[in-house]
Amino acid sequence: MLYLAAFARKRDADKAESGGSSAHLKRTCAAGDASYPQLMNARDELLDFIVRQISGTALAGFQASDSARQRVWTLIAKEKETGLLPDEKLELDDYLKLEHLLVLAKAKARLAGGHA
Repeated sequence: MLYLAAFARKRDADKAESGGSSAHLKRTCAAGDASYPQLMNARDELLDFIVRQISGTALAGFQASDSARQRVWTLIAKEKETGLLPDEKLELDDYLKLEHLLVLAKAKARLAGGHA
């Protein structure tokens, strides 16, 4: 499961950077960061759109191509071994963000379809 490995990598990096994911969220909310609710709303709007436009079956069945998955694994391995170039880091971060969005869309489609 590609998304689990990528999620674990991102989660570990976020925890190391912020002192724990819940600590970062608490600091963001406590600081009254005005952009936080707007970011959440924009993400939720996009997820709602995806779930309305793509059937739950199609979302559940979607998988990245073998070449895309291989590229992500190559980037993860290189990151661990020698580090990534700035463009490679951006590429990997994009994959991780898209993967996270897809996981959320799949979960939202399951919930909307009564398959919780």
